[in-house]
Amino acid sequence: MIRFLVVLALFVAGGTVYLKKTQGIGLGEWIFSQVARNFGKKTGVDTLVTGGETRKITALLYASKPQLNAILQTSVVIPACKTFFEKLAALELNGHDETGGPHYLFVKDLPRVGADCELTDPDLKWASQNYFESCFASNPSTLAAPDARCFRSLVWIRAAVTRHFLSEPSKLDSLEKEELADLLLASVFVPKGRGAIPAYGEIREVAERLDKKHPSMPLIQKVLFVARANLWKVYRESLTYPEQAKFWEDMKGIHLRGRDLGLPPGDLKNMELVLETRGFEPSQIKKLVDSLAGSPENAAKRSLLTAFYHWKQAEAAAALEQIEAAIRTQPGEKIFPALFKELSVSGAGEEVFMRALNVDLDPTDFENRPAL
Repeated sequence: MIRFLVVLALFVAGGTVYLKKTQGIGLGEWIFSQVARNFGKKTGVDTLVTGGETRKITALLYASKPQLNAILQTSVVIPACKTFFEKLAALELNGHDETGGPHYLFVKDLPRVGADCELTDPDLKWASQNYFESCFASNPSTLAAPDARCFRSLVWIRAAVTRHFLSEPSKLDSLEKEELADLLLASVFVPKGRGAIPAYGEIREVAERLDKKHPSMPLIQKVLFVARANLWKVYRESLTYPEQAKFWEDMKGIHLRGRDLGLPPGDLKNMELVLETRGFEPSQIKKLVDSLAGSPENAAKRSLLTAFYHWKQAEAAAALEQIEAAIRTQPGEKIFPALFKELSVSGAGEEVFMRALNVDLDPTDFENRPAL
């Protein structure tokens, strides 16, 4: 009996510590969350929960979109397009890969864009073409399950449609988390898909609203950090010195919150690099470069950062020489030849370096990886 009471006391004490970390959820919810971690039914919705909520954005992206469907009823849309949009909005994709489940997806279940549906919006056109090429161009069996590329393109086309109808700033505060997740996904990857730079101001605004409605997702901290890092050049020119200091304090707070929520170590290290150089300020890059020595990995990193320093000084030839040095130091690393190729194209910008330094968002960030 005494042994049982000791074990119970330790259990409750552990739960109390955990409750402090989860903003005061009830003990019953905490116990449920721990049970769900180990015994949750696999449905395509991840079972890792904090306070009863999933910590991954996929459950929101895969859910049907009732607000999109509602606005479609009052919007002037070509009938052929409206039918396609409504089928997209109604799809429940959670459990799409659960054989025999109510939402298991076959290629035959995928909505198709009718020949009479003419899409003029460039984002919708790109997303639609990507969807067709990924899912139907190879003429797959109708009874096959969509492969990973096809499924991603399906999620993206629906997100693009959501963004097309619901992205007005005046509507953002009224949107639920499922539609906000779509806006976030589409605002990052659809412009990239057609060769445009994402609107990081829009990404930041959507991420901030999603963070308020669904504060348990580590991914949102990464999104906020990346968006603000890409906007720093604009902020630096418009903010007073005290406001700039406040900006970097807020960035540190986002990094700490991401750490507490469980962002992967690689993401945290990349965020620390941004913080250490205050958004890759040339003088701060130079300080960091001077501190690096030793291993081949550090030598390659030093060359990469030195290249960024020269690029910011409008010294393109010197930057490319440093990338060549990185290639010689780590010949097996594919990113350096790719970087050299991208920087050799007229009009290449700082975003090329941001991608190389992993201060960027990747499609897999929005997919069902264990860490997110």
